[in-house]
Amino acid sequence: MMRSAAKRTTVFDALDEREVERKPVRLVVQAKSALRDDHSVTMLNVSNIGALISTSTRLPVGSFMTLVIKDSMTYGAWIVWCGCGFAGLSFANPLPDAVVDHLTELGRRRHSIVPKQ
Repeated sequence: MMRSAAKRTTVFDALDEREVERKPVRLVVQAKSALRDDHSVTMLNVSNIGALISTSTRLPVGSFMTLVIKDSMTYGAWIVWCGCGFAGLSFANPLPDAVVDHLTELGRRRHSIVPKQ
């Protein structure tokens, strides 16, 4: 008997079948929300329409958050899910490709190893 060539679908496969490419980034940013003012979160990936953050705070789904990066770049986002120390954000306004690339580069520079002289 031949097995079906159909791909198995798991919850993780469904999560990864999004329309927008997410770029990995590891960038600590300041966050302001209705629940807490000015706390640090780590942005783990970013796309034009959203981001994944790591946070120790349980954020209410549907609430609004402001991300402040390097004291000058501010982005508003809705919290679309939260659990297990992570939260998914949907930006209030899509980020241009140049901004996504800049955030990715900031994260890369902050985590690159500089050789000792």
